[in-house]
Amino acid sequence: GFWSSTAETAYTVTYKNYDGTELDNHTGLYEGDAIPTYSGSTPAKPSDLQNNYTFSGWTLTSGTEGSGKKVGTTNLEYTAQYTPTAIDYTVTYYLDGVQTGSVEKHHYNDPITTRALPDKTGYTVTGWYTDSTYTANATIPATMPASNLSYYAKSTINTYTTTVTYVGPDDGIFVSPTPYTDTLAYNTPYNVQSPSVPGYTPDKEAVSGTMPADDVKATVTYTANTDTAYTVEHYLENLIYTGETDKWTLQETEYKTGTTGQSTAAAVKTYSGFTASPFTQAKIAGDGKTVVKIYYTRNQVGYTVNYYKDSISADNLLGSESGAGTFGANIPYTDGNYLPVGYVIPGTLSGQTTITSTAANNVLNVVYAKNGAVGYTVRYYTRPSTNGPWTEIGSITGTGTFGAAIPYNVNLYFPSSGYDSNVYVSGAVMISAETSSNIVNIVYTKLSDPINPTNPTSPTNPTSPTNPTSPTNPTNPTNPNNDDEVDIEDNETPLAGLLGLLNTEDHFNYVIGYEDGTVHPNGNLTRAEATTIFFRLLTEEARAIYLTEENEFSDVSEGQWFNTAISTLASIGIVTGYEDGTFRPNAMITRAELAAIIARFAELEGSAQFAFTDINGHWAEASILLAASNGWITGYENATFRPDLAITRAETVTMINRVLDRIPKSKEALLEEMLTFSDNLDTEKWYYIPIQEATNYHKYTKNEAGETWTELIENIDWTIYE
Repeated sequence: GFWSSTAETAYTVTYKNYDGTELDNHTGLYEGDAIPTYSGSTPAKPSDLQNNYTFSGWTLTSGTEGSGKKVGTTNLEYTAQYTPTAIDYTVTYYLDGVQTGSVEKHHYNDPITTRALPDKTGYTVTGWYTDSTYTANATIPATMPASNLSYYAKSTINTYTTTVTYVGPDDGIFVSPTPYTDTLAYNTPYNVQSPSVPGYTPDKEAVSGTMPADDVKATVTYTANTDTAYTVEHYLENLIYTGETDKWTLQETEYKTGTTGQSTAAAVKTYSGFTASPFTQAKIAGDGKTVVKIYYTRNQVGYTVNYYKDSISADNLLGSESGAGTFGANIPYTDGNYLPVGYVIPGTLSGQTTITSTAANNVLNVVYAKNGAVGYTVRYYTRPSTNGPWTEIGSITGTGTFGAAIPYNVNLYFPSSGYDSNVYVSGAVMISAETSSNIVNIVYTKLSDPINPTNPTSPTNPTSPTNPTSPTNPTNPTNPNNDDEVDIEDNETPLAGLLGLLNTEDHFNYVIGYEDGTVHPNGNLTRAEATTIFFRLLTEEARAIYLTEENEFSDVSEGQWFNTAISTLASIGIVTGYEDGTFRPNAMITRAELAAIIARFAELEGSAQFAFTDINGHWAEASILLAASNGWITGYENATFRPDLAITRAETVTMINRVLDRIPKSKEALLEEMLTFSDNLDTEKWYYIPIQEATNYHKYTKNEAGETWTELIENIDWTIYE
């Protein structure tokens, strides 16, 4: 065809890579020409995540070759071919920086199983971490990524406990040394010496070894020595001595030996004129210091101690004690036993002070005297009229004897002119035990207004509390055995029976606390406070009928917080005053006086099968016994009642609750939301429940076991009557 008149067609041979990139090109080829070979560099294909690639030759991907590897009648296109080789990725594990176990090989996306942490005896292995500094916890993937992985674990040496226990005879003497306990690292040597126990020998001098990969427990056993020393001392009682330190004289000492932990073998010796007291053999201590002391005593003789007030007489006897003591010793007594209110210690002693050989002669008398240094105050006021305000113009203070009349000069500050000669006097009359109650007020009234001493107004009366919140006993008849006081018989106590007028159905609060959140359960009570509580306990009907603010007492006037209560109860004869026209609202009340009131509540009659050791012949004996027989009052553990002791607020509400049958069965019968007080939070105190019952308005159910609160009601505000 070279000379053919027809032009020949030219063809192209192209070599391309796997991605179509042209690598080599030959043009101007004609049919029958030899196919040119690839003239470029060896083709390459980059590795992917799974394989590396190796060039393996060319493949005709377009056109048709002529025979004999000649150019045919088409363009030719060849594409590079590659042989894949799978990539191996490794997972390597290290312990303490050293490879542990074999290196794992995985192909991309193959599943991976997390290798368990290796064991290392005596160490704790933690991991795996992604870094050799062990700061980042590793999360090993479930399938192999396209990268090598390295994981790290570290070991920490373990510590184990070495415990050595020491045991010995159960003889009451052997005291086990404190068990030895130490924490040691694995493979650490130890050597624990057995402690010395006097009188005992250990079966091992030491416990030693090298710390294994486990706790070490060992026991050391002690046995008792058989040659342990002890002594026996024999003491004779001195004829005269002043105290325990010089009571005995060592007469003889014996030195003996025995087995540690076993009993001594001491024996009584014979000494003329002495009798050995019973003694107990001791167990022999290992230190050799065990001493058995045998005491030989002189004979004992009886004695009696009588306690009196004022002087020695049967009427003044407060109580007696008897006992027996050593001949020549002082007769023992307790200064302050049976001490009445208003009296002081020390008592004056008379009679026999030391024990003689005859019991009948061994009588010691202790006589208490009245407190002769009780403070009092007399205050002087002027007022423009009977109902006008008081202005203080002077005062005097002094001290006097309990039960005596408060001395004062009614004319000490009398104005020069223009004032009524009839001076109004109020407040205390007799000196009580409490200085704060011993206040006399002397008021001079201008002649422009007639005097009305039965209803003075005293808005600034210094003798009344500003806000009393606790009921107290409203009677205070003086003790008929005290010659300095007004003599009021038992049936003349200024409170009468009122059970029919009391509200026994509604369990409202008849006691309120102080502004500081206290209730003063152990505080004493005044007549004004007691009258106030009975006023609160009246039924609504009774209060509506008898409510008044007028009375005839010279020391209870309009404006005083207790005026309404005293006026109302006086108007129906529940409370009365004294012969001098006073009510004495601030006078304290005793246990006997409250017992008398309680006994009259139900107009009790007859005899009582009950006994107290200190009320025989007392003016309130009958009332005390009757009230006690009904379970309303109780005495003390030593069978005394202490009738002349000032009664406390806790004792008062307890008695009143019994009269009204307001007795919760237990502290669990109360409600958690109830009003409480900072000085009545101890639920184990005997007065806890009575105080809570008296200070919380509540609904209740009742059975033979007592009452149970069911609902709290808002407390009554009693200040509207003040």
